Amino acid sequence: MERFIMWADENIMDHLANKILKESNIEIIKSPKGVEVVRRNINNEEKYFVMNHTDKTQQLGDKTIKPYEAFIADHI
Repeated sequence: MERFIMWADENIMDHLANKILKESNIEIIKSPKGVEVVRRNINNEEKYFVMNHTDKTQQLGDKTIKPYEAFIADHI
């Protein structure tokens, strides 16, 4: 039996992921490709954990993020 693998383009995968997150009431925090942003509530204070998973300098709002840099912020 032959197997056929369909490779979905990046736009389709992004659309599908965003649809699933929205339907699951999971917050989407917009960030550049390769930059992960997670919001957590710690002692009744919101904190943002930001991680650049790329070897490139990235920009998130007014913050420049070095390659592979991670930090915690009070706001984005």
